[in-house]
Amino acid sequence: MRSLLNANVITIIPKTENVECLSDFRPISRCNASTKNWGQCSFAHELVHNYHRNNVKKDCALKIDLRKAYDSIHWDCIEEILIGLRFPEVFIKWVMTCVGSPFYSVMVNGNPEGCKDLKIKHISFADDLFVFCKGNLRSVKQIADVLKPFNDVSGLQVNNQKSCIYFCGVDNDVKENILNELSFKEGSLPVKYLGVPLIGKRLSKGDCQGLIEKFTKRISHWTVRHLTYAGWLQLINDVLFSMQVYWCSLFILPIAVIRGVERMCKNFLWKGAVDIKYVNLVAWKSVCMKKEEGGLGIKDLVLWNKVDVVRHI
Repeated sequence: MRSLLNANVITIIPKTENVECLSDFRPISRCNASTKNWGQCSFAHELVHNYHRNNVKKDCALKIDLRKAYDSIHWDCIEEILIGLRFPEVFIKWVMTCVGSPFYSVMVNGNPEGCKDLKIKHISFADDLFVFCKGNLRSVKQIADVLKPFNDVSGLQVNNQKSCIYFCGVDNDVKENILNELSFKEGSLPVKYLGVPLIGKRLSKGDCQGLIEKFTKRISHWTVRHLTYAGWLQLINDVLFSMQVYWCSLFILPIAVIRGVERMCKNFLWKGAVDIKYVNLVAWKSVCMKKEEGGLGIKDLVLWNKVDVVRHI
């Protein structure tokens, strides 16, 4: 279990172009199992729908930041919750093995080094807890009263400085009373949640700017001028299109965003760059056809997006 499912590799990446100290780097880690919850993200988007309007039912959402969640949580609490929910004993054993014995390696000059060899004792994780309730002081007080015993039982502490509350149709005087009760700051949508923007309205081109920048940054860092068309095609299919799969599974992307992504893929396919205008040698519609039909097998993003979202119905 330790060497297969629980192995994680930590890599530090620069936050800025001119790095001078260790704080200019950001640690990231990828494990062998996928931990993103598509259903949880979709459900959160449904709950904040119409949060940008004032003439709707009064609701609020609490984004509670848990201080060093992985370091402070009581493992016995997790096991007792699973037992209380009557999960099978073998499943509980699997879960406790996964969360209680992860193995980490840190990439140092391209080589993975064990945390024990680097004298690293603790790896800090942080997570957010979203709680939805009615937009009145009574409901918020009931949640606040639960947070203290929740801390005592689980060991998880609420970080008030990083926690936010989002209001929907709530009057200003009620907002003030709620904010004083929780000591949270008022937030505004969109907010990044599980890697995508959490918004209360239809996704716009501006909301997808992060996806566009991700595409542009990835291509601009590649040195591929000496690759063949086959090499560029392989990068498009294996890397570029995989970057938008998660977004396409949650949203119907604006057509302007899809066309922008396709435009970058076109320029990259024919010239190996996104900022060079070049006459397409073949119509993109033909390129997206199956190889058996004379195309290059590149996915049609508009069709792919619709099919991916239909899975939630």
